[in-house]
Amino acid sequence: MFTPIVMASVVVAAPMSGQEVERMFLTLEEKWTKECLEVSYSSNVKDYVRQPSFRAIVALGPRAIPQVIKRMEQYLDDKKILDAGKVPKKFDPCPWEQVFLEITKYRLNEDADYRDKVRRHYEKLGQPDLAKVVNPAGVSFIPEIAIPHLIHWWEKTGNKQFGVADPQPPESE
Repeated sequence: MFTPIVMASVVVAAPMSGQEVERMFLTLEEKWTKECLEVSYSSNVKDYVRQPSFRAIVALGPRAIPQVIKRMEQYLDDKKILDAGKVPKKFDPCPWEQVFLEITKYRLNEDADYRDKVRRHYEKLGQPDLAKVVNPAGVSFIPEIAIPHLIHWWEKTGNKQFGVADPQPPESE
């Protein structure tokens, strides 16, 4: 990973340690959270991923994925709290799964196993045709299904494919 160093109008890339990636991620996370709060009235995911900090987080690349996974897991924990009629400690409006998908280029709609999980979800609801109504490709993004699926894929395949150890051991400086 490289740290962009701006010199006049020239950008020079310098290698980044794991700790530098994490520090940069935390700084960008704070900025993106503010940007997401500004557009939180919108249900259009494009309004969230158009934000400058989203692009900067994606530019950190696969080494940011362990941090992204932590945010996705927190979302699932917060959803359970909300579903129980309580309020989570901190509201995170950012669609972290979009960062994951953008960095990895993983395509849920091409994954037969995920499509099958969505189909079964709608069958349990007694609405097997709903997935096609919601999304003509036959795939709906259901966080409770998609996030564990993405995390499982990362643990089994993705981290090896991208050469990222998970979790990253702290580097000595």
